[in-house]
Amino acid sequence: MGRKTTRREVYLHLICRLSGKGKVRGADIARELEVSRPTVCVYIKHLAQEGDVFIDPQRGICLTEQGRAAIAVHRETQQVLSALLQSLGVEAETACLDAEKMEQHLSRDSLQALQHLHSQKETTGK
Repeated sequence: MGRKTTRREVYLHLICRLSGKGKVRGADIARELEVSRPTVCVYIKHLAQEGDVFIDPQRGICLTEQGRAAIAVHRETQQVLSALLQSLGVEAETACLDAEKMEQHLSRDSLQALQHLHSQKETTGK
């Protein structure tokens, strides 16, 4: 069974991107996702309870180490898949787009197998 992009991943990536522009507010997230502010508030509270974000009165919604780690794993997986596709002759831009789609739908076992294959290819150079 495939693994879909979770709401958690969407929110964490968006918070990360918006934090590069300054203070992240619920209204900013709601506008980007085209959902209501109450919807965002409910989910941000959930993310805070899970330990992915914290709410700072001065800085707004901030990622915790746990939240940043989740993003890092997601990005690393996409990079591995993209590199593997490129090693098979897929154009870089297409490989990046396809890697994102693949990562969202592959099971963890399949992702691990592909990561292992990529590691072997890097080690042997083949």
